[in-house]
This record gives sequence, structure tokens and C-alpha cells, in this order.
Amino acid sequence: MHNSTLVKVGPKNLAECGIGCIRNRDHPGYMRKVYWLRKRFAEGLRILLFRDETAKPLAFLEYVPGEFAWRPVDAQGWLFIHCLWVISAGQRHAGLGTKLIRACVEKAERDGRKGIAAIVSNGTWMAGEGIFLNNGFTKISERDRFGLVIYPLRKGSEPQFRDVDKNSSRYRGLHIVYSDQCPMLSKSVNDVSEMAAQHGLKLRVTTLKNAREAQNAPSYYGTFSLLWNGRLLSDHYVSKGRFKNILKKAKADIISIRKWDERKLAYEIKGKSRGTYILCYFKSNGEKIRDIERDVQLSERILRVLILSADHMTQENIEKAAHTIQTGKSEQKAIDNDKATTDKAKPQQPAAQQETTAEKAVEAEQPEKEEPVPAAEPAAANPDKTEPPQHTEAKDPQQPKKQQEETNAEMSS
Repeated sequence: MHNSTLVKVGPKNLAECGIGCIRNRDHPGYMRKVYWLRKRFAEGLRILLFRDETAKPLAFLEYVPGEFAWRPVDAQGWLFIHCLWVISAGQRHAGLGTKLIRACVEKAERDGRKGIAAIVSNGTWMAGEGIFLNNGFTKISERDRFGLVIYPLRKGSEPQFRDVDKNSSRYRGLHIVYSDQCPMLSKSVNDVSEMAAQHGLKLRVTTLKNAREAQNAPSYYGTFSLLWNGRLLSDHYVSKGRFKNILKKAKADIISIRKWDERKLAYEIKGKSRGTYILCYFKSNGEKIRDIERDVQLSERILRVLILSADHMTQENIEKAAHTIQTGKSEQKAIDNDKATTDKAKPQQPAAQQETTAEKAVEAEQPEKEEPVPAAEPAAANPDKTEPPQHTEAKDPQQPKKQQEETNAEMSS
């Protein structure tokens, strides 16, 4: 028999109950989330938290009045769910997710709200639609991989997605826009910062400061966006760590690694219809290529891999490919042109000495299970007196005179 207790977390018991999703208070995202919560509590945000008899978190739900939602939605008069997460330990307790949703519905009824709304996704870092639909919710809208579900309680206007496409153009160069609503993102930001620094790319990081800015974020996830010259590359962080470890194991030298594209697959693979393509150039002993292929194919997150010889490419051509976002057709044309001028002058190298390029089709539906890695920002000892380190503040399109500051993200060690 498993015992669990439901607790409502607010300003008075936050220090005792914690934030739910992270227990390690030395994690770089923990204190950033604490500071963020202390400001949001005044807006009506609360956390419903199930704990076991030892006070270990089992499941939690974070909700807020819709007008203060940190997602690109208009949901005035509704109660909005940011997060619903049943931790692995909580999965041994039957029905915790459903109990949290029902408790949230009761709260909305007591407060006279129009109903409850949430953004769902079968991708990463969000609750899937299934648990909501099974508890009486209805999907009323869909954008890309995201759905908007509602549980109406009273008559009134329904929530709706905001238009995020128009919000991307003001972010030039390589840019991350994120918020401390998700404490996991500090590590993600530092990982991307490190990769950008390694390849000589200038990365700008903007931290969203309030709900209005988050509602005007450049992606439907709202709390994380990776952009290149106004184009959304990813609405969630795609880890490079797995690929680096594979190549390191084979004693390969990474020349460059970057996200190539995210698109619908020509046909379903292992039940997946979309994939994220990663393009990596590396040098390796030719005898190790088979080991690299085997290790990549063992990953549950990688659907397909194709490794090709790139000994016909010049260093200049590789550098251009590594620093330019372009279609695979354009890249192949550049390679073919280069090959036409170098094939006669350059003899074929032995397999053991060849440079190699790997194109990996990656399905980013499930986050990697890896231990938290401390980020560059130090955790404050006293959350009541010390402000956390901050990145730059996002520009609110509703306030055109507001100055937007941008800083270069520093590489974490």
C-alpha cells in the first residue's frame, strides 16, 4: 500500500515543500525557479504537490490564472495549467495525474473561473493530451505539435493560441529566448552556449521577465526558443551530448555539429512522423566507423543514421556548411562543385585516414535521461535577499519604446 499526501505549495511553505520537479537544491535551475515562483505567487500561481510519507515528491501540477499564463495563449477568466508531471516514483501510485487534474477543476469552480485550459504535446517537456482527454477535456485548437485543451465550467469566450510567427523577426543572429518557468532550461542554455563558443558562433540569450513577454514568445512552447536570424530552429533543446559521447568513444575529432532541419518524415518510423536532423562533420579512423554506426543505432532516440565519406571536401567547404543554415540540396550542390575541382588533384585516401561526415535523423520525442549538470550561474544562499543572475530582458512588442538588452552567453565549464 502506497501512501501519498496532497499539498498546495505557496509562498508560506515553498521552502519546506520545494518546487516539485527538482529535489537537488544545488541544481543551477532550482534557485532560479524559486525566485521566479516568489514573484508569480502574487499573481495567483500555485503548485499542487503529491508527496509520500518521507516528503519525497511524487507528482505535481502548476496552475495560474489565465491572464498570467506563461504560454502564447489568450485565456482571460480561465485557470491555466503550466505543468503536469508524474515523477517516476509516483507512477507506483495509481491515478495521481487524474487526482491533480480533479483538484485543479475544484479550484476553478470555487474561484468562479470559466474553466481550465492547458497546452499539450506528445513531444518533449509537456504533458500529452491523453490524460486530459480522459478526464473530460476537449481539444479546441492545434498548432504544429501543440494542442490547446479546455474543460469549460461556464459560458464565455474560449481560450485561443496567439500568433507566434510575427514574434520571431526581431531576434537576429543565433538567439535563445527562455524563461525560468522551467528549471531544467539553465542546463540547456549552458549546453548550447558551450557548443556555440566551440564553433565561433555569437549566441545571444534573452530571459523572459513577465507573462506578457512569455505570451509574445516566438514559439508555442513559450518558455524556450532557439532562433537563427528570425527563424525558429527549435522550441525545445535538442541535446548534442549523446552525439559527442558516441564520437568521443570512437576517438573521433568533431569538426562541427548542428541542427540541420526539423521536418515531417516521408513515412512513419517506429511510430514517429516527425524527425530532427543533425548534421555532424568529424574525423575518425576508418576502422571505427562501424563501431560508431552500431552505437548510434543502439540509441532509442535515433531513428536512422547515414555516414558518408567527406574526403573530397575542403576545410573551407566544411566550415561553410557548419556555419550556414541551408537546405540539404544546396549543401549537396556545394559538395558536388567542390568535388569536381578536387577529385583529379587529390588521390583517394586509405579508409583508415578518411574524413567522414555523419547525417543523423533524430527523433526528439523523449528527453534524455541524464544527471543535472551545474551551470555557470551560482545558486544564492538566501533566496529572500539575493537576486539570481539574469540574462537580458525580452522586448515586449506591446511596448515599442522599451529598450531590449542583449548579452553574449558565456561558455560554461
